[in-house]
Amino acid sequence: MSITVVSVMKELGFRLQKEVTWAIGGRVRDIYAKQYGHLPPKELRNKTSGVGTHCFAIYPDNMRSTIEDIIREYKLEVDRQLPFFWES
Repeated sequence: MSITVVSVMKELGFRLQKEVTWAIGGRVRDIYAKQYGHLPPKELRNKTSGVGTHCFAIYPDNMRSTIEDIIREYKLEVDRQLPFFWES
């Protein structure tokens, strides 16, 4: 157990936004719980923004591809919807 949703997002160069990070994290948590029958363990780590610490869900390395897939799905969805915000 060593990766977090945030660490994978950073590795992929994905912009960290609290709402998106939480949404992706929720999907990953649900997949983990369904696969393993319990919630992922949490670990106190430094916050990604600001000062202090926060509990982060920690996932096994074998979930990296699942996390990456979910992050890419969110990016595709955001990219697909952006034109709606810029049309006049």
